[in-house]
Amino acid sequence: MTLIPCPECGRMVSPNADECPNCGAPIKELLAKQEIDTPVDNQRSVPVTSSNEPPLPQKEQAPEKAIVDKSEGEGLAHPQATPAKNAAINPPHQKTEKKKAPKGIILLIIGLLLLVGGVGFWFYYTNVYLPEKRDAEAPRYYVMAQNINMRSSPEFEADYNKIGSFPYGTEIIVYDSVKTGLKPYLYGKYAPRDAKGKVIKDKVVEGYLAYDYMATKADFFLLNSIFGNEDARKMLSESRYKKALLSYFKRNHYKGNISRDKMIEYGINPNATQSWQVFCRHEKATSNNVYRSRKYRKDSKYTDLAVIITNINSKERQLLYFVFDDDESFHLLTEQPAPYSGYMKDRTLKLKNTDNGGYYVDVEYE
Repeated sequence: MTLIPCPECGRMVSPNADECPNCGAPIKELLAKQEIDTPVDNQRSVPVTSSNEPPLPQKEQAPEKAIVDKSEGEGLAHPQATPAKNAAINPPHQKTEKKKAPKGIILLIIGLLLLVGGVGFWFYYTNVYLPEKRDAEAPRYYVMAQNINMRSSPEFEADYNKIGSFPYGTEIIVYDSVKTGLKPYLYGKYAPRDAKGKVIKDKVVEGYLAYDYMATKADFFLLNSIFGNEDARKMLSESRYKKALLSYFKRNHYKGNISRDKMIEYGINPNATQSWQVFCRHEKATSNNVYRSRKYRKDSKYTDLAVIITNINSKERQLLYFVFDDDESFHLLTEQPAPYSGYMKDRTLKLKNTDNGGYYVDVEYE
C-alpha cells in the first residue's frame, strides 16, 4: 500500500486512515482540503517511499544558468527560463489581420472615380472630339481674290467688324454657307498649321467671308492649275476674271497642269484630258496674252477681258473674249484661234461684228 506523509507531523500514514496514529490529525479531511486549495497543475510530485524509510531530503535546485542571447549582442544575458517564460519574453509571431475598409467607403471611392471619369470624358467629348469631328467633316473653301477680309458679321461694306485679312489661296473651314440673297456669305474658321501640321491655336479665328470671293476645293485647285506662271495669276487677279475662265474650263472639260491623282484627291472631274494654261508677261509689258478694255459697252462698270490660253501639249492657242454685267456676272462673247506665237499689242484690239450677228476680235500681235 502506498503511504503518504501526514500533513501535520510528516509521519508516513495510509491515505485511507481517518486519523494520524502519531498526532491524531484528520488525514482524509486534510487531504480533501489540500486538493481543493491546490490546483492540480501546480502540485509538485512527492516521492513515494515505504513506511519503514524516512522521506528522502529534496535536493536543492541549482541556480538557473545565465544564457547568452547572441541575437541581442555579446554580454547580454537573461536567466534560463521555462517554455512559458520564454514565450512571455519572446512571444511567437502573430499574424495581424488587416482591417477591411467599410463597404460604404469603397462604394464612395468607386463613385468618385466614376464621376471623375465621366467629367473627363464629357470634357474630352465636347472640347476635343466634337470640334475635331466638326472640322474633319466641314468642307474646305479657298480665297480666290487677291485678298479677302473676314468679319464678325455679314456686313461687308462696314469697317468696324473686320477681324482678319487673308491672301489668295488661304484655306477656310466652312461651317455655314448662304449662297442666295443680296449678300451671300460663308461662315467658317481660319486655322493655320505649323511645319509639323499642328494647328497654331493663337492664330485661329472664326468669322464671315463674302461668298463671291471664295472657291470650293475642287474649283480652286482647277483654277490654280490654269495659271502657267505667276505673272498670269497677277494679270487675272480680279475674281470675276477667274470665275469666267474657270467656268469655261469646266464647261469644256479642260484642265490645267495637274495630275489625275491630284484631280481625284481634290474632287476635280477626272475625265478632263486636254491641258490648257495661261502664260503672261509682266503686267507692265506693252504686249501680253491678257487684254482689258471696254469695247463691248463703253459705259460698262467693268472692263472686258481678252485672254489667250495655250494647249501645253499641242501648243495650239485660243483667244477668249468675256464681257461683264454690273453685278459681275460674265458672258463668253466669242472665242477664236490665235497664232501659235506672239502677244496682243496694247491699244490695238477691236471688237467687230460678223455677218451672222456675232463678234470677232481683231488685234495685232507682237
